[in-house]
Amino acid sequence: MENSLLQLLRQRGPSLSSRLVDDLAAGGVSREAARQRISRSGEPVRRLTRLGFARNERFVFLAEQSETEPFYRAFLDACDATNSAYGPVLHVLGARGGICLESHFDVLAGCPTARRGQISLARLKEDLVSVGAVEPALLNGKNAVQVTEKLFFPNPSLVRARLVAEGVLLVHVAEWLRRLGMVSWDAFKVRNESELPNFAGFPFDIVGPSYLRALVTHRPDRLLPGFVAADVHIGFEMHQQAMAYFVRKLQIARSGKNRPAIGILVADTFSPDALKLGRREGFIVATPEILFGKDVADALRDLVSTLTNIAVAATRDPEVVTNLFERLGRIEGAAANLRGPLFELIVAHLVATEGGSIFVGRRAFSSGRSAEIDVLRVRAHDVSAYECRGHGPGHEVGISSVTKWVSEKVPVMREWLVSSDEIGSRPHVFHYWTTGCFSQEAVTFLRAFQERTKKFRIEWKDGSDVLAVARGSASKRIVETLNEHYLRHPIATSTVTRGPPL
Repeated sequence: MENSLLQLLRQRGPSLSSRLVDDLAAGGVSREAARQRISRSGEPVRRLTRLGFARNERFVFLAEQSETEPFYRAFLDACDATNSAYGPVLHVLGARGGICLESHFDVLAGCPTARRGQISLARLKEDLVSVGAVEPALLNGKNAVQVTEKLFFPNPSLVRARLVAEGVLLVHVAEWLRRLGMVSWDAFKVRNESELPNFAGFPFDIVGPSYLRALVTHRPDRLLPGFVAADVHIGFEMHQQAMAYFVRKLQIARSGKNRPAIGILVADTFSPDALKLGRREGFIVATPEILFGKDVADALRDLVSTLTNIAVAATRDPEVVTNLFERLGRIEGAAANLRGPLFELIVAHLVATEGGSIFVGRRAFSSGRSAEIDVLRVRAHDVSAYECRGHGPGHEVGISSVTKWVSEKVPVMREWLVSSDEIGSRPHVFHYWTTGCFSQEAVTFLRAFQERTKKFRIEWKDGSDVLAVARGSASKRIVETLNEHYLRHPIATSTVTRGPPL
């Protein structure tokens, strides 16, 4: 009997225990005997003991199949078949590019931080890490979570671009909700790296109390608001399996004694089955084009495309920066989200005019540490790494910023460059470019460091220096963009405009 189980596992691959019972029973074994054989079998037959499935199902596999591509494909199929909490997060992570910031993982997990009878966020993550379905990673120099490449191949450059576009879209959706009166004017919250809005124990991208009549609960002494809870995605088609994370957390969040809530899911496009699921579950399914028109939707898509292929865009069409600011600048708060990544594109264009190969967002690794090189220029006679800091007018780069750059990032980049057989022996120059200004203390520190450093050079430029380089490059549009959106722009904050609705 055990031999027949081994043969079955080698033929069909890893599987749920119930399916193995069905197959063994079809071969003439009683179902009870089949269940006993599976539960009592030893090596090389294994079971995932930490991860449980509905109806006491177990995921069964051979030792030789562990952590292979068929193993993870079968595991995801088992999650789908049992409606497990593990499946939706893997599907949505895969659809989004295979990697996300650690904080954003909590929004996508579809699990509460803590709720009786439900798997918690912490347990879900621990379980998926234990089986190897997800693993720690880095994205934009920050802690991230990555799906195993045996399920979905990660695309960090695409994900970085989508995060910028989502930052713009999040602010736009929040402003739209506020101006429609769907959420209280100053009480809503929007996802950022330090805070996740929460409703009924579940993290969302946007959460706000709502006093719409259909959501209000009347008490003798006061009115209790309902809530609006929304998630935002960009850059891919939302299919039913990826949408399942949102369905799951909204179903649980709406249950019991929780306040009434309107759910909103925004994505570029939705598959037909996803649209049907959203309507059946009773939440709003919307696209940027439906909410804000074709021009905004096209501009967001172009932003993702440009930032994904930023080095190519910088050398081929520098005016793409101006065009994106013009098309998205009318969105409240968009400029603040665009300044940083688009300044990298400006710097890449300006240094590309001096020749050499240009790389954007290259990651350096050394001695267990890593650092992101915003712009890397490689020429026959030198190699330059640029730290790019695009800020609004009036920003001052202080001593803490430059000391951190010199003490933490420069050594990693330097060691990584030196380790290269091709470019390790060339002179290395590390640049810090900002559209703001340097404090006197920061300048004093940089000059002292520059004087005592012999093995490599450091250079720095403030906003007026960068503007001078742009003027020297004969790129009139870049000069206009720097003046309008970095050096003279009247709004330097990233917050949504406060005040009464128009």
